[in-house]
Amino acid sequence: MTTLLFGFAIGNSAFFSLVMTVLACAAIGYLLYRGDARVEARREHAIEIAAKSREEGFEILPELLEKYAIGDYSGLVKEMAVQYRIFRKDDARRAMYMKFLKRQLEVGLADPERRAKIYEAVEAQKILDDAAEKVVADKVAAKTK
Repeated sequence: MTTLLFGFAIGNSAFFSLVMTVLACAAIGYLLYRGDARVEARREHAIEIAAKSREEGFEILPELLEKYAIGDYSGLVKEMAVQYRIFRKDDARRAMYMKFLKRQLEVGLADPERRAKIYEAVEAQKILDDAAEKVVADKVAAKTK
């Protein structure tokens, strides 16, 4: 039995193959589009996180996220290696933490409610430090007796 397709006589198996090929191409196209849309959504989300991180005072994370977002994976890996070498040095790590802490305090101290919480946390830490110093002093005094 033959079927007419665009004026051509085609056997049933050829017609079936043509229809299946068209459907397979459509399915593959849909999957590729959907996959690309998910990747694009991840990249846009990375850019948003980078912007928020920069506002919060982070320096390294936004750079890494932006490299990821534009697809510069080799640059991302190189930058991670550089940052690892920097963070291995105590003074560089401490400077980075202090810069971040300063930014957080600037933001936190602007809000009266957050300012009160920060002061409470600092006072609580002072109490803990004083208690720790007393314990150390007691141990030293006990060893010297």
